[in-house]
Amino acid sequence: MRKNLLQHQIILNKNPSESLALIFYRADLARHHLQPNQKTIMFTMWESTVFPSTFVDVLKQVDWVIVPCSWNYKNLSRQINKPIYVCNLGVDTDFYKFREPEKEPQVFKFIMPRCGNYRKGYDLVLQAFIEEFGEDEPVQLTMKGNVPFTIDGVNPKPEYVQYWDRKNIRWIDDNLSREDLYKLLAEHNAMVFPSRGEGWGLPVNEALAVGMPVIVSQFHAFEDFKHKNLLKVKSYKVPARFTPSLTYLGGKLLNPQHQKDQFLNVGHWYEADIGHLRKRMRELVVNWRKYLDKIYLDRELTEKEYSHISFNLRLAKFLKQFAKMYNI
Repeated sequence: MRKNLLQHQIILNKNPSESLALIFYRADLARHHLQPNQKTIMFTMWESTVFPSTFVDVLKQVDWVIVPCSWNYKNLSRQINKPIYVCNLGVDTDFYKFREPEKEPQVFKFIMPRCGNYRKGYDLVLQAFIEEFGEDEPVQLTMKGNVPFTIDGVNPKPEYVQYWDRKNIRWIDDNLSREDLYKLLAEHNAMVFPSRGEGWGLPVNEALAVGMPVIVSQFHAFEDFKHKNLLKVKSYKVPARFTPSLTYLGGKLLNPQHQKDQFLNVGHWYEADIGHLRKRMRELVVNWRKYLDKIYLDRELTEKEYSHISFNLRLAKFLKQFAKMYNI
């Protein structure tokens, strides 16, 4: 994605050292790259209802801000008096190819794609699955990313020992190649992704492109998704509580990155109701055939409006207007 953005910058700039600067995502790290004589666009996002002050301080200095969803627009427009453009992101539909869904799965397989971060709601998925499905039912849950549940990336924490050997829960290491991730998605029937706060939600795009329904929490970035099989769970407002992104590399825990900073814990998230999450999961298993036709429609919609190509066209259109506006 970053490469595509920079390609547009080069195409639209007669001299990249003048006129237009396009800086992607981390507004708080961009302050030293701002040039007083340059017209600047900041492409950024955030995952709670309030952008951190370190982001806002920089965003007040740019000419335009681009955000990937209407939720970001609504939240940020309360904090800065700058023009903001919503440009929905996209997925690589050439790589995430559609695969035919199982008509009558012998074992119904759910996948939770991101378990390295509390914000993603992995704890809600695990709780809902264990409460709703018996161990002997033909239903399986794959938890991709076992770090939050382990002491050292291998051995379970005491509070998760009882689930570790449960035969209908599969634990997968988070460090998969892109190719292996696609294969993993293609093995499953549906995704469960009740994230508490999303600036966009790429895993949801990937799942819809491959051809599966996705259960998500209500509000935030998912308000911009028009897919038929995007099943929303009733959610309630809770204080944002960013926690470190824990990643093991070669058995060693890497240092938590920017999420350890307390100034980021501002605003609110939306937490999925466990009872409604259970109901959504059960509904998919029991009435699977009713969702099959919608899978094909959602793939077509993803190619048309949520692909890399559609994103690039939206961005190029905006940048050309920007260039004309400032005589670049």
